[in-house]
Amino acid sequence: MPTVRASGSPAGEGESRKKARAVPAQDGGAASQGLKGVRKTARERKQERFTTLLHHLTMDRLRDSYYALKREAAPRVDGVRWAEYEDGLEPRLRDLHERVHRGSYRAPPSRR
Repeated sequence: MPTVRASGSPAGEGESRKKARAVPAQDGGAASQGLKGVRKTARERKQERFTTLLHHLTMDRLRDSYYALKREAAPRVDGVRWAEYEDGLEPRLRDLHERVHRGSYRAPPSRR
C-alpha cells in the first residue's frame, strides 16, 4: 500500500514507499491515544507515516498553546505583541482553526 500524505497526495519520488507504513486513525492506534500516543509511536517506529493528525488541532489546543507562549517575547514579524494579540483572541483562534482545517493557512514569515 503506497503511503499518502495528510493532504491526500502520494508520497514523493525520494521517499521510501516500502519502509513507511501509514497509520490511519481508524486502526485504533495513535489517534485514539491523543498526542502522547502519537509522540510515543513516532519515537518507537521512526518509519511510520502519519496521515490523519489534523483532528488533534482543536480550539482548546490552540488556546492552550497561546497561553503557553512567553508573554514578554519579541513581537511577531508584524509588530504585534502577546498582549495585543489577546484582544479578540477567541475570534482570532476560531479564524486560525478554520483556515488550518480548510488548508488555506499560510504561516507568517519569521525574523530568524
